[in-house]
Amino acid sequence: MSKKIKLGKERAKEKFKLFGSALGINDDPFSKLAQINLKGDREIIIDGCCGIIEYSDCLISINIGNSTLKVMGFDFIISDYSESNITVKGNIKNIEFC
Repeated sequence: MSKKIKLGKERAKEKFKLFGSALGINDDPFSKLAQINLKGDREIIIDGCCGIIEYSDCLISINIGNSTLKVMGFDFIISDYSESNITVKGNIKNIEFC
């Protein structure tokens, strides 16, 4: 009967970090990308916002680093805005990456 050897999660993570550092790869390749969270069609939360380009009650354009996120709909209100996070509430009809 053969034995199965399992690598623990911690050991696998250590090997990944060593391999990544040898290649010059960050341990989280998605760390610089914006994170977008939708709550139905009524709220969008963007973590990684670099600034607001355009804002009206039916369109908001947001700089997310390497591209622009356009959110279209109506009755938009910015309910929270901090250094790198923005929360927009309203009726979301379309989201576009430009």
